[in-house]
Amino acid sequence: MVRIRLRRVGAKKKPTYRIVVADQRSPRDGRFIENIGHYDPRTDPPTVVIHEARALHWLSVGAQPSGPVERFFNKLNLADKLKAVRGGAEIDSVATPRVVAPQATPAKPKGKATEPKAAAVADLPAADESIVERAKDAVAGAVDAVEPMVEGAVEATKKAAHKAAEVAEPVIDDVVETTKKVAHTVAAAAEPVIEDVVETTKKAAHAVAEAAEPVVESVADTAKKATHAVAEAVADAAHAVADAVSGDDDAAPAADAPSTSGLAALGLSTRVEHALIEAGIDTPAELTAKVAEGDDALLALAGIGAKAVEEIRERLGQAG
Repeated sequence: MVRIRLRRVGAKKKPTYRIVVADQRSPRDGRFIENIGHYDPRTDPPTVVIHEARALHWLSVGAQPSGPVERFFNKLNLADKLKAVRGGAEIDSVATPRVVAPQATPAKPKGKATEPKAAAVADLPAADESIVERAKDAVAGAVDAVEPMVEGAVEATKKAAHKAAEVAEPVIDDVVETTKKVAHTVAAAAEPVIEDVVETTKKAAHAVAEAAEPVVESVADTAKKATHAVAEAVADAAHAVADAVSGDDDAAPAADAPSTSGLAALGLSTRVEHALIEAGIDTPAELTAKVAEGDDALLALAGIGAKAVEEIRERLGQAG
């Protein structure tokens, strides 16, 4: 959208404005399409100079005035003149080439003496007023002449910045590449150290495992013996209950039920003798051979625990 708005051109703390036609997307003090007047709020009364024909042209093609500019247009009755233009009238026939629309002069305080001051534009004779207007137009023209130079300087600055960026780009690329190489070098140097740490950790883990293995085996062996002892105790208790119910006694076996195996001469308890017979060991010679294989061989037999092993070794020792 095209807007008719104010553009600040005054010095610091001394604002003056141009009335310009500009694209709505342009910055407030950026590029504009056309200058159609100016506004000076520092005169008494403030001065507004508008090229009325150009204002009507832009309004007729859809340009939208800002709030302050619209108030200026209302004082010039441009709304009615725009209707006449849209009705078919020529712009030059309804427009005044240059129009000064002074604002209301502030009321002077009563009872206070005021010093004489320079005459305002509205108070000057027609000839003097024309000179002032021409001077203002000359200043505005000078500003217009300077503006392309400023824009050229801005454009040159942009180009210089782009050139500097282009010059700096290879340097930045070199820095990035050097940084990558340094990172790769550090990684390559660190790799053997990391491998040594991993290898040392593996060896330490193996050493710990090897050191723990005998302990684990000892614990497992103790657990096995404890299990056999518990099983043997349970079996003894079961046999004791059975003997109590049947009236049998291992210490004094019934005369009418003598043992038929060759192990009877060793005087083993009934439970142990039965367990050996169930394992296929019927003679002292066979039992001696099994004992020679070690305690683990005896403990592997069903119903034989640590207590039974002690009993067997004791009986074999007594038998010679």
